[in-house]
Amino acid sequence: VMTSELITWREFNQGYPSNKNEDFNLFDHFVVNNINEKNYYHLRGIPEEKINVLGSPRFSKKWREKYRNLLIEKTPLSQKEKMLKVVYFEHSNMYRGNEKEARETIEKLSDLDFIDLIIKPHTRSNTSEYSELVKHISTKQSFNLIKWCDVAMGVTSSIFIDVILEKKAFILPKYFTDNSSLYQEFNVCWEVNSY
Repeated sequence: VMTSELITWREFNQGYPSNKNEDFNLFDHFVVNNINEKNYYHLRGIPEEKINVLGSPRFSKKWREKYRNLLIEKTPLSQKEKMLKVVYFEHSNMYRGNEKEARETIEKLSDLDFIDLIIKPHTRSNTSEYSELVKHISTKQSFNLIKWCDVAMGVTSSIFIDVILEKKAFILPKYFTDNSSLYQEFNVCWEVNSY
């Protein structure tokens, strides 16, 4: 069994009781991304000796190269001359998001004549909160959008690890959310506080 679940610190520190009803003897190994996940699942009843920390294959060089070759676009993205190519990776505002500020900013960016803006709905959503800006919405693969763009923008997603690995500029509009992130803590983004 391999997990790709991300565990929040709050959830991890709450120390949920172990899942006594689950039969963890059905498998020999349980593979997780990091030590926090190992501790998380051990607290829930999986014997520690069955849990193996192998990291996330998603970000390994080998997988990224294979993935890059799998995701060749049949219809290439536009290459408008002398325009800044920006992808906004959308995330739900229900997680302490500031919808009004985010909406105003995205609408203003969509009106700028020197920006080629693409709005990428959250992967698990496939619908956008900006449906009135339909000409900017794309359902293309996130990785291809990252390869295309000059700048990626957003607040909450592991997709920004791909942005960083592709050496693209990453703008985190802090005023879009009341949350903080590791991207800010490790200074791997350009944090902005207003439009």
